[in-house]
Amino acid sequence: RTFWQLKNLSEFISMLTEIRPVEGLKVHLVTWEEEEKLPILIDDLDDIKDDLTNIGIDFTYEFKEFHDRCIKTDTGWIITLGRGLDIFEPYGKFSLGALQQSKRKCKDFSVNYFKEK
Repeated sequence: RTFWQLKNLSEFISMLTEIRPVEGLKVHLVTWEEEEKLPILIDDLDDIKDDLTNIGIDFTYEFKEFHDRCIKTDTGWIITLGRGLDIFEPYGKFSLGALQQSKRKCKDFSVNYFKEK
């Protein structure tokens, strides 16, 4: 919903393209936003959608008021993220952390993963 959260989403999708073929890749985001900020978020998500469509990724999103943060894969894995993708301490726009995740400090968070049967 904020710039850095959308940047983290884009970086997550970028990581997916490095570890698996883009063909058949579908990403569905469930998120929430305050009513007055919704038009800006829709514009940003549509920009992401257009960019991903150009490289063959099917990106969809929906708005739902809830607080669950997880990644579900088509292979049955569920990865529950205590903070969602918002795991980094703030960093300056000209810092190396803006370019490389490995240069960022992380917030405390937990990750749980399991495979559905």
